[in-house]
Amino acid sequence: MSRDAVLKAVAAGTSLEGASLEGLCLVGEDLSDAFLGDAWLSSTDLSGANLSNAYLNGAVLEHANFAGANLEGVRIDFATWDRADLTGANLTRASLRYAQGANVVFNDANLTDAKLQFAELTRVSMRCANLNGAFGYRAQLIDADLANARCAGATFTRAMLQGAQLASADLREAVFIAADLSGATLIDADLREADLGFANLTEADLTGARLSAADLSHVVLTGANLTGVTLDRADLTNANITGARMPIDWETRN
Repeated sequence: MSRDAVLKAVAAGTSLEGASLEGLCLVGEDLSDAFLGDAWLSSTDLSGANLSNAYLNGAVLEHANFAGANLEGVRIDFATWDRADLTGANLTRASLRYAQGANVVFNDANLTDAKLQFAELTRVSMRCANLNGAFGYRAQLIDADLANARCAGATFTRAMLQGAQLASADLREAVFIAADLSGATLIDADLREADLGFANLTEADLTGARLSAADLSHVVLTGANLTGVTLDRADLTNANITGARMPIDWETRN
């Protein structure tokens, strides 16, 4: 389809289900409320575009450019995202359930209250992104880069975050129940009042992390580095700390 045909269809409320918009330049265009289910948007440039409340379930978005786009309230479940760029995009309350892709960029994006259940986003980059209140139950974010991300109150129950980079991330009151964070980097992360019950933190680096009042019951910390960690009022009931490097005053306090 041509650019003009797409804009005419959107303005008329016509469904573009399964349509090919591959490679089109739609920079800054208004595609709000558009119906683009199963559409092909590979390499499409939608930077700065308005796609608020659009429907893109099942869409193919490989190499698409959504930098600075407004995707508030959009439904993009079951979409394919390989190497898509969403730098600085607004995805507030967006639904990305069952999303699949590798090397997707969400740096500085706003994913407040976004739904990420069962998403499989390997090596995704979310540096400095806002994921406050996001829901990522069973999300697979292996080797993800969430350095300096804001994830206060987010839920990652049973998520797979092996090797994830979470240095200096705001994870206050976040939920990581039974999540796999083995080999993750959590240096200087803020995990105050976070729930990490039954989580796997084998070989994780938590140097300097703040874990005050965190729930670490039944957590696996085998070989983890907790040097300089703040653990006041934390619950380590039945935690496995075999081979872990504990804070210098650990033995004195226990």
